Amino acid sequence: MRLVLAPIVVAARRARGSNAVWENFEYFVVLAQDWRAAHPDGTYPPGVRRIALADELREADAQYAASLATT
Repeated sequence: MRLVLAPIVVAARRARGSNAVWENFEYFVVLAQDWRAAHPDGTYPPGVRRIALADELREADAQYAASLATT
């Protein structure tokens, strides 16, 4: 999990002189990280049918990734 906002949070906390800036967001991230670590495959009950989803973006994603590789 990338912490994209970390530099912004650090700067805001430094400017305010307090770790309380965005502390609820930080708490949410910690809870989410712990939940993902405890449930790496999710909590969907085994044996329950799943909805078939078409991956409509697979080809576009592959093309985009290929364009990045040639740059």
